[in-house]
Amino acid sequence: MAQARNLFSTTQPGPGSSLPMADFMHSERGPGGQTWFQICSGQTPKVGANGLLTGPWADAIVAAVACEKSGQAHRFADMPAGQVLEYLEGMGHGRFMKAAEATEEAAHAGRLLPPRAASGGGGSPSAAKPDPRPVCQYGPKCYRKNPDHFREFAHPWLEGGGTGGPPSGGGYPSAPTAHGGGGGGGGGG
Repeated sequence: MAQARNLFSTTQPGPGSSLPMADFMHSERGPGGQTWFQICSGQTPKVGANGLLTGPWADAIVAAVACEKSGQAHRFADMPAGQVLEYLEGMGHGRFMKAAEATEEAAHAGRLLPPRAASGGGGSPSAAKPDPRPVCQYGPKCYRKNPDHFREFAHPWLEGGGTGGPPSGGGYPSAPTAHGGGGGGGGGG
């Protein structure tokens, strides 16, 4: 299979420098202590009813976005989420790129949470804490797109891999429904 670039070897830029930069998929560990490369290798991506990836590839993207948001992206030759998408495509899963990009966008918007460490895994103590946000009162019928809404209210049916996701068609209705305003309002329900 053709690869746009070498996914397994990057070097730190700079005059005369050949120090290897970290590669997110090979250096960062997910739940259970395996690298994201080990977790995702051999796994065919799956797309949930909401149009987002589910399973290990989604978890890797969300973890990469969390790494970027935490200010740790400087350790990598490229942004971690971009590296995961490159691996996905490089492993022959190019047909899942649209869903992968949507998953990355949802993670950046705060609609998806990083995977929790399995018991005995290498996760931080804070990863085991339950989500402090109240669950959105409208459940899977929530049509909101506003990132502030997703930061304020938990949507476990989306964050837990897409089960019981948004209405059929995988998208959110664009018009307001009986339970609220036009989706762009701040803070409400």
